[in-house]
Amino acid sequence: MQICCGHRARTMLLCGLFFILLTAVPVTTASADSGVNEHYESDNDFGWRKVGKKWFYYDESDRMVKGWLWGYGDNIYYLDKTGERVSGFRTIGKDTYYFDGEGRLQTGWVKLKKKRYYFQEGDEDADIGEIGKARTGWYVKDGKRYHFAKDGELAVGETKIGKAVYYFKKSGEQRLGWVNAGNGSKRYYYTQSDKGKKWGRMAANTTYKNHYFAKNGLTSKTMTACKKILDQVGWNLRSAYNWSAGLSYSGREIYLESWGSEKLAQQGFERHSGNCYVMAATFYEMAQCMGYDAHQIAGAVPSRRGGLTNHSWVEIVEDGQVWVYDPNCTMETGVDRFHFQYGTPGTWRYSEYHRMN
Repeated sequence: MQICCGHRARTMLLCGLFFILLTAVPVTTASADSGVNEHYESDNDFGWRKVGKKWFYYDESDRMVKGWLWGYGDNIYYLDKTGERVSGFRTIGKDTYYFDGEGRLQTGWVKLKKKRYYFQEGDEDADIGEIGKARTGWYVKDGKRYHFAKDGELAVGETKIGKAVYYFKKSGEQRLGWVNAGNGSKRYYYTQSDKGKKWGRMAANTTYKNHYFAKNGLTSKTMTACKKILDQVGWNLRSAYNWSAGLSYSGREIYLESWGSEKLAQQGFERHSGNCYVMAATFYEMAQCMGYDAHQIAGAVPSRRGGLTNHSWVEIVEDGQVWVYDPNCTMETGVDRFHFQYGTPGTWRYSEYHRMN
């Protein structure tokens, strides 16, 4: 690797060396208004030269410089195997670096297209090449813990690292303890004080702190109730569906979409009765508890009196396919409506529907 220092070049200039201009290709010597901050105030043509839109650097012996170049001040550049000054992301050896539009190596925190990176900072005593490396993996700075992907991108939000899931704030700082997941659900990320646990990981598929955490890490009062039911009937979709379809129909109280799945399901778990919204909600929550990509649906089906009537059922996505489960239809008609697709002959005509979650 060749390293050229501007100070050494100036010293050689003062020693009275003379240089011969290249004449085979028209070139432009960098000047103060050329877009490059480093330049030599000299009548001799060495230093930065522009060929078309590309920049090159020549030393005091009029040789093209390749590799790392430490210019005046703290700016560092890299010239590739053709001698051209690089910009943007570059992998050099096994490490990733970032150079701005003028080829200057960037250090510290850098935000690019809404993504954040941290490039190793250094001083004049640091080894060239060590400065500017993109930070990867776990990193602790000022007592705060961060994680960077292989390309250097800072982890934000829920992030899978290896086989475990972690959570990071918008600032990139790792968050521990309870995190609100919305819709009344929460997740828990082990703290250093949690004995026997690898701190920072999301609790999943386990009972901890008197809460049951599903495979996706969610927990709630309803989720814990789901576990109790599934422990009784079996941890599979068919058993959960049969339990929901076996609820008694209740018309005494009007259960509506606006209640939300968790509250609707809680009614079913506590009272063992309810309407189509309650039946769908209990099955949805149990499917979620088992780790399925489930959604409670609100829509309409044909009414016996003509027209349409409000209705609720469940969708589960498996291998890119959407499957329908309608426990209330089974309860009303006695016909199995477990695992079918929209438009299947003999099923209800579902319309005007949307996902509640």
